[in-house]
Amino acid sequence: MSAGGGNEGRPIDRYRDGAERLGCIVALSVESKNNFADSDQAMAAMADHVFGKLPVYDELGFSSGMSGGSRMAYLMAERDKRIAGVLACGSGSGVYLKEKDFRDAELRKSTYIYSLIGTNCFNRSEAVTSHLKMPADYRLRFFPGGHAWADSPLIAQGMARVLGEALKINKDDELAAERLNYADKMSAWMDEMAVDEPWEAAYWADFLATFPGNPAVATHAKSVASKVRADARVAQAADAEEDIRKFTRKHFNKHVELKDGKVPDASREAEAAKLAAKYPGLPHAEILTKLGGTS
Repeated sequence: MSAGGGNEGRPIDRYRDGAERLGCIVALSVESKNNFADSDQAMAAMADHVFGKLPVYDELGFSSGMSGGSRMAYLMAERDKRIAGVLACGSGSGVYLKEKDFRDAELRKSTYIYSLIGTNCFNRSEAVTSHLKMPADYRLRFFPGGHAWADSPLIAQGMARVLGEALKINKDDELAAERLNYADKMSAWMDEMAVDEPWEAAYWADFLATFPGNPAVATHAKSVASKVRADARVAQAADAEEDIRKFTRKHFNKHVELKDGKVPDASREAEAAKLAAKYPGLPHAEILTKLGGTS
C-alpha cells in the first residue's frame, strides 16, 4: 500500500527484485490511500482476491507499504491471520481507525516486523519507540534519507527476512519444498553479499545456520560466517549497528510531534559525528552522521 494510492510513483517496482529472487507474488491496492475512509475495506478485498484466486500459501502472506501505506500494512497484519509479517517503511506501528483514535497495531506474537526508515524521516521516533516494544531480532534498519521509500535492494532483503520467518515458524509438511527452495536461494544470495557487504552476509549466515530443512545450507552458512568474520569490517559494522541502536534509543525514545523533530540539536549532531568518525569507509558512518540532524 502507498499513501497516495494506486501505483503513483510505481512503488510496486521497488518490490520486483525481491519478488523475482524469492518467487513471491506482489499485489498492490489501488484504492487504499491516506484520507480514504474505506481503505481498510479496500485492502481486505485485495487480500481476499489474492488468497482466493492466486496460487499462494495462506501461511506465507506478508504486508508492506510506505508511510500511511505502512500503517495499513500493520492494520492488515492485525486483522488478517494469513499475514505472517510486516515490511514497514516510513512509519511505526501506529494505525488509524474510523471508530477509534490513533493507536498501536494489536499484532499476534508470531508476526515478524522488519522496518526500513530514513535517518531523517519525521516518523523515526515512532519507529524507534515501536521497536522498543518488540523482540530484539525484529529489525529496524535506517537508510540515509527523509520520509521516503527505501531502495529496492533494502526492500528485497526485508522481504527475504519476513518470508524466512514465516517459513521458519510454520512446520507444515506442505511447506517443506518451499523451505528447501528458500534456503538454496538465500545461500546463493548470501555468497553474493559476502563480496561487497560482508556484514550483511554475516547477518544472513546467522539466520540460515538455524533455518530448518537443509543441513547442507546450514553447514555452508556456518562456514561463511567464519570466513566473513575474519574481515575486520564485519566487526566494525557490528559495533556501528550497536552504536546506531544506542544512539537512536537515547535520542528518539519518545514519540514526538512532527515539529519537535525539526529543532536542531548541536550536542546530538556532535555526538553523531564523533560516532561516525569511528567507521570510515562503512555506510554506517553516513547513517550515524545524518541521524544527528533534524527530521
